[in-house]
Amino acid sequence: MRFVILAFVFSVVPTALAHAERAYLDGFGYSVEVPKGLAECGPDAAGHGVGFYLDGRPEAVEPGCALSKGRRVVTVFAETGRGNSIEDHAAWSCGFQHKNGTKSRPPSDLSIGGRKSTACRTNIGSKWIEILVVTECGVPPSRPHRIDMACNAWLRTTPEYFSADLNVFRATLNSVRFMAPR
Repeated sequence: MRFVILAFVFSVVPTALAHAERAYLDGFGYSVEVPKGLAECGPDAAGHGVGFYLDGRPEAVEPGCALSKGRRVVTVFAETGRGNSIEDHAAWSCGFQHKNGTKSRPPSDLSIGGRKSTACRTNIGSKWIEILVVTECGVPPSRPHRIDMACNAWLRTTPEYFSADLNVFRATLNSVRFMAPR
């Protein structure tokens, strides 16, 4: 059974990446590709972001991806910046994330839309791995020494699917495009 599920995911995800729709989050200064064929979660009530599940199950989804603790998911969302830099914001966000698990080294070279980004990884028990990547939204970027709006990308996966899901996550990060917020 595990092989059948794994084969399904590997067959759905590459196809989904080849056939994606661009979601525009104009008010937050970015857009991102969302693969067709995977169940979406979001945007949230405030329209800050959008995401999709990686398990291939098509059932109805909640408005916010983070509410789905039992499913593998990728989400990209914006929020008000905290601190004076991406590193400050990431330290706050990662600190919040790490309270539920053990800090671990994130994969290298994770970047949202090619911008300078900061990443963290949390292992939650032996079942879940969460990776958070943070950069600044919008064009032009904020004034020096201040971050107005942060773009975050989040991967929640299992050790079994980590490599395959990380490839989808990287493709999603690379698909982000920045624009002036409207």
